Amino acid sequence: MAHFSFVAEMLALYSSETDLYFLARDSEFLYDVAKLVTEGTNDAKRIHLINVSHANMSDENLRNYLQENGITEEKIRTGKKIILIDTGFAGTIPKKIGDVFPNVRSKIKTHLIVSANTEHPSSRAFLIHLNPSANRLKTSEMHGSIVNYEHLARFSDRSSRFFLLDGKYHPI
Repeated sequence: MAHFSFVAEMLALYSSETDLYFLARDSEFLYDVAKLVTEGTNDAKRIHLINVSHANMSDENLRNYLQENGITEEKIRTGKKIILIDTGFAGTIPKKIGDVFPNVRSKIKTHLIVSANTEHPSSRAFLIHLNPSANRLKTSEMHGSIVNYEHLARFSDRSSRFFLLDGKYHPI
C-alpha cells in the first residue's frame, strides 16, 4: 500500500509535463508500481528508472548515461521538468546528478521518501504505511525503517560504473 500511495502522491503533486526519474536500486519497487499504475496512459511516458548510486555517481560516463536516458541540459533549459525520486536521506545522488548540469542544476528537483535535507520533501504517504505514528515522528526517527527498506532484495543490483557497449552506456 505504501508504494501505491507514494506513486499516487507523485502523480498528483507533479504536473503531467514532469518526468519522474526513480533512482535504482533503492527506488526500483516504486518505479515498478508507477509503471504498473500508469500502463496504457499518457503518464506512462513520464516514468523512468536510472541506475545511479553512490558506487557509480562519480563515473566519468555519468553524463552520457543520463543523456541517453533523457536528462539533458538542452531539454531542461527549454522547459523540461524533472523530478529525481529516491528513498533518502540527504539527496547526495540527486546533488551529484545536478552537478553534471551546473547551468540548469536549480531546475532539477528531488523528492525523497525520508528527507533529512530541508531542500527535498519527504513523503508521509509512504511512511504512514510503515509506521502509523509517522505523522507524529521526526523524520530522523524513520531512518531505520528506510534503511531496512533499502536492504530488501531487488531485481537489479547497484551499478559500480557505466560501460559503453554497442554505442550505448550500460550500468554494470
